[in-house]
Amino acid sequence: MNIVPNPQTETLGFRQARVISRLSSRPPFTIWFLYQKLDELIGPGRWSVNMD
Repeated sequence: MNIVPNPQTETLGFRQARVISRLSSRPPFTIWFLYQKLDELIGPGRWSVNMD
């Protein structure tokens, strides 16, 4: 994952969140993955997607 921790400035919780973020952000992305992430970040029904 190429994550180099700095224990002097980063808490264990921060480092754990970074690992989880890297694992959940691996390609390939699908439209359903995008919908799920938008719901998590913005909230259900508070966003829209237009595909070309």
